[in-house]
Amino acid sequence: MSTYNTLFFIGLFIVGATGSMEMLNAQSSSYQDPFELSNNDRVVLLGNSLIENDLKHGYIEFSLSTRWPDRNITFRNLGWSGDTVFGEARSHYTSPPSAYDLLLQQIADAEPTVVFLAYGAIEAFDGEEGLSGFREGLIQLIEYIESLDAKPVLLSPIPQFPVTIPAERVNRQNNYIRQYANVISEVAREKNLRFLDLYHPFSRMRTPTRFTTNGIHLNETGYYHLANILEEQLGLPPRRWSLTLDMNRHDVTEAVGLEVLSISGDVRDLEIRTRDHLLPLPVPSGSVGNPSFNQMMRINGLPTGVFSVSVNGMDTFGATSAGWSSGVAIIRYASILRAREVRNLILEKNEMYFNSYRPQNRTYILGFRSHEQGQNVDELYEYANLTRQIEREINQIRMPQEQIFRLTLLEVEE
Repeated sequence: MSTYNTLFFIGLFIVGATGSMEMLNAQSSSYQDPFELSNNDRVVLLGNSLIENDLKHGYIEFSLSTRWPDRNITFRNLGWSGDTVFGEARSHYTSPPSAYDLLLQQIADAEPTVVFLAYGAIEAFDGEEGLSGFREGLIQLIEYIESLDAKPVLLSPIPQFPVTIPAERVNRQNNYIRQYANVISEVAREKNLRFLDLYHPFSRMRTPTRFTTNGIHLNETGYYHLANILEEQLGLPPRRWSLTLDMNRHDVTEAVGLEVLSISGDVRDLEIRTRDHLLPLPVPSGSVGNPSFNQMMRINGLPTGVFSVSVNGMDTFGATSAGWSSGVAIIRYASILRAREVRNLILEKNEMYFNSYRPQNRTYILGFRSHEQGQNVDELYEYANLTRQIEREINQIRMPQEQIFRLTLLEVEE
């Protein structure tokens, strides 16, 4: 599976929302219990293309797995494009099981403790006539997941945008999507489950060609935004850190999102050792990221001049003392490299797992033509073994590293 690269765009927000969207937002914020994943949790991501397409980007898994880097947390992406709460897209030539039975079997085989459900976008094409059936199917699926002692988390669909589809049709479909999102919100309230409103934040984002491929499916930038939205909806604090030092007192005046291990040297040759609390969310390819998510360092009391900066012995950039006093965005440092490494491993693991649970030649290996290639079933077990092996690698490197920032005075200004 290949990773599609797109240019990064900072989604801008506008003020205002319809009454139905306000209801969604109110419901998503009404669940008071803090969200937390425990050691040995198995998180299953379940739904339609919104879930499946993140296999190529890994943002949802990265955002959740790196929140608790000291815990063993594993993930299984069971997304299937075009899928519904009835598993209709999962049909194949081998029967039994039925498509729905296959959906239930795949959930059970994944052995979940937490399941993120993202349905409603496909069902919304049935319009108002399909609302009651969708509600029943959603409740039935939730109850099955709960019977496995797993905790469901419900996600709303995202809106469509008039990129390749006329605005009139998009508006009509979005009206249905909101109605189905409201059903999900109501079911979450009735069953005391966490509901995450994705519709509202995405509906306020401009220039959909920057974060979707066709006005319907998210691209890499879209999933970057989705990860940030999920973290916000889950009540998780921002990943960005800020550090302020006062060199007149040789002291830390602010340290948010990181730990300052030591400060040594003087104002002409300063060494700062730190460790981030969390790895940063990797920005999409070809971008330095949204400035609001950059890590910010301020240093007051430096002599007037220009300072070079190295991180863990590698030269990165330079800034004047005035720049340091107002704040410098740190966009190249060790945690960023580690975050990219973790994300790449997640993408590799996703490919291995996809090949094991959903082989392209399933009919020949497991189905009615298995007499032809059934001997290759051992390869599926090998993919499963590789999946677990990569998961161990991910768990070993999710913890942020110690970083050494060194500021050296290069030029004194008169």
